[in-house]
Amino acid sequence: MLATVAGTAAAIVGIGATSIVDLRLAALVLLGMWWWTLGKMSVETGILPRRFGLLTASLGALVIAGAALVGLGVRPVLVPGDLGLFDAAHLALGAWLLALAAVFARR
Repeated sequence: MLATVAGTAAAIVGIGATSIVDLRLAALVLLGMWWWTLGKMSVETGILPRRFGLLTASLGALVIAGAALVGLGVRPVLVPGDLGLFDAAHLALGAWLLALAAVFARR
């Protein structure tokens, strides 16, 4: 239930954040909460491989920390060049979804 609520909020605010720049920080926090929840539940239940769950939770923590830095006015060093944290998080989301598909394909 918690992952569903966080995922729904991340999707709705994320859609709005593509055109309303002021929503991007909230979208990052919600994406991080969703990743953290999924990763934590994966590790606890064993429904996905433990390493994948730890990676997912780590991505969530990283995105939330990056959003906190952006909120404080600090530009994270993790993001190369002109690529913003919002765009980098969505590139990571795409890679994560491909990795999730590979995990499911092996089962």
